[in-house]
Amino acid sequence: QALIESGEFAGKENELLARARDTGNVKWLREYARVASENNLKREARRAYETIVVIDPMDDIALREAGVIAFAQADYASSQLYLEQYVNSPPGKTVDTGAYLGFFYYGELLRRQKRNEEARPYYEGTVDHIDAQRLQSAEALSTRAQSQIWAGETDVGLTTFANARKTYPND
Repeated sequence: QALIESGEFAGKENELLARARDTGNVKWLREYARVASENNLKREARRAYETIVVIDPMDDIALREAGVIAFAQADYASSQLYLEQYVNSPPGKTVDTGAYLGFFYYGELLRRQKRNEEARPYYEGTVDHIDAQRLQSAEALSTRAQSQIWAGETDVGLTTFANARKTYPND
């Protein structure tokens, strides 16, 4: 945080990431990525998550976060690479509160490729993860509604949207 406030963050990024990669300091990289994300430095956050994946190719959180950020940056090939590995992780690894985003954006990648039927299980998985974690944020409910619609449950999705708008009228 001090580097961001001093304006030195970007100038030291390569050095910091290289040092963390060389020492295998995943905990530090995760904190670096969190601070970067919170300060809307998505490129820097993505590079940190990608560095974690270099150290530990099975780190499901880093795979998901790198994939979601890559999707937001319209780097769909990279997003698919990370998210495909993420959604195919062994069951039980993808159960944190952000898991639904990995499944949702993987479904979005497939839908962009006009592979709607292949996307359906990932939208259903999105809903399952949101429900399993009992997530009720505006973002989670909006994603749930979109997923229900794309999974073929249009009326249920529209009802979810309507209820979310009542709960979060300003979001």
